[in-house]
Formats: sequence, structure tokens, C-alpha cells
Amino acid sequence: MKQLKNNQINLDPYWITGFTDAEGSFLVSIIENKNLKLGWTINYRFNIGLHSRDIEILKRIQEYFKVGTIYKNGESSLSYEVKSLEDLINIIIPHFEKYGLITQKRIDFEIFKQIIYIRANNKILSKENLDEILKLKANLNKGFTEKLTESFPYIISESKPIFTNQIIPHPQWLTGFIDGESCFIINVQKSPKGNNCSIGLHFYITQDIRDIELMKVIINYLNCGYLVPKSTKSVIDLKVGKFEDNLLKIIPFLQEYPLQSIKQKDFQDWVKASILIKMKKHLTHEGKNEILKIKNGMNNKRILE
Repeated sequence: MKQLKNNQINLDPYWITGFTDAEGSFLVSIIENKNLKLGWTINYRFNIGLHSRDIEILKRIQEYFKVGTIYKNGESSLSYEVKSLEDLINIIIPHFEKYGLITQKRIDFEIFKQIIYIRANNKILSKENLDEILKLKANLNKGFTEKLTESFPYIISESKPIFTNQIIPHPQWLTGFIDGESCFIINVQKSPKGNNCSIGLHFYITQDIRDIELMKVIINYLNCGYLVPKSTKSVIDLKVGKFEDNLLKIIPFLQEYPLQSIKQKDFQDWVKASILIKMKKHLTHEGKNEILKIKNGMNNKRILE
């Protein structure tokens, strides 16, 4: 594989797809434009949006595809975006045809692809072309905006298909998905009596409830974990809370197939805590304080250099 600066290895294509399954979007916007014959303009883009602290991974994704731009999207967020019809057809779509998405986002990709091909095959859109795109758009992501619903009441959305062939194609897919959807937690619970506390490791993957079957596939793949419903009911957690499972399954997997985003730093700290727990250091005052110090420097408390 190609060597990048700072001794980084070029991102694996399956990692790209797993990360997109977690963080990517295939977007089509239909906006009123009275200067055009049909009165509407169509914009399309492939997008990955992240916190600004993860700018390096966006740069590496851009380096992988060799197209697209990175721009600021709010005070603390960035987006990598590909909007060129030519780049979407020649680079983005072929990648995801070869290294297929396996979340329900796969359906959005297939709809997006159909819209792109309609646009590419018709330099001047007819009313029939627009209606065909609108019918597809009605099932893409969250469907119609209020404006589109009011403007095109005759467009009736059909029942959205469900993607069922959810087989993890490669370990790098799962690493990419974990890079996007996981969280590494050092759990500290104070005893209701005295100053003692229990310390453990928790690993979470959070996903839309639509992909509950995929979460079951991941549990089977990792041979550990269980599902925990969230209060919002629209998302669900895969949780690994058993110390031995985290020590013997999650950690070895992510050491063999390392995370690529800033989340790797949280994982490394989580591993440091696991070593202290394995050595029973958490039962001592000094060890407990060391673990608490690690915990207080992780996730959103991390100070980046």
C-alpha cells in the first residue's frame, strides 16, 4: 500500500466504506430557481462531516479519492464533499459499487446513483426527467422537504426497500465503522458506602434502529456484546461491558486492524487503563488515580496538540 507522510498507510478501501456507512451521506437537493425553464435546480453531493479535530482523516479520505474539497461547516465542524458530476460518476460511485455499503445507507446510495445517471444522461432535463428524479428523491434519506411536498403533491413516495444482505465483507470495514460510530468508556461507579469505587471498561457502537440486524451481525462477528435500547428509541447501542471480552476480543481486534481517526488516541488510553485493571492496580489508591487521570483526558476532554 502507498506510504503517506508521517508514516501513515493509505486508507484501505473497505475502511473507507465502513467509515462512510457510519459518517457519510449521499445527498440530493432540489431547489426552486425561477430563472430555469423547469423552475428547479438539482444539486447532488457525497459528503462526510466530522468535528474539526478530525481534519487529518478528512485529508486522508481526500487523498484516497483524489477529488473533492474540505470546507468549514460551522464553528467546530468540517465536511469533505464531492459535487462534480464527473467525479461522482467516475470515482465515488465505482468505489461503492466495488466495496459495497452494508447499512441501510446502501439503499440511499442506490437511489442517489439512479438520480446521478438520469442527470448525466440528460443534458437538458425534461418534465418527465424531473418527475422521475422527484419520485426517487421522495425515498432518499429523509425524503421531501416541506417546500417539495407543497410543490409536488402528485409525487407519492413508495415503501422504501430494506437492505438485508448484511455480511461484514472485511475486518477493515468494521474498523472503519467503529472509527465512526464507537465510543471507548472508562466507567467509574462510586460505592454508596464509603469512598470505594468500581472501575470497568465499556465499548459502545451506536447505530440507527433500522440497522438492528446489522448490530446482531457485528455481535456475532466479534463474538461478544449485547444490544441496549436507547431512550430515544430511534437508535440502539451495541455494548461490550465484560472486562474479559474487551481485553481478549475488542482490544486484539483493534490492535490488528488499527483505527485511523483521532479515536485511536482514545483507544490507546483505554488500553492503558485495561493494563492497569488487569494488574489489579485499580484496587490501589495510586492506580485508581492514574486511571481517573486517563479517563479525564479522553474523548471530549482530550486536549489536542
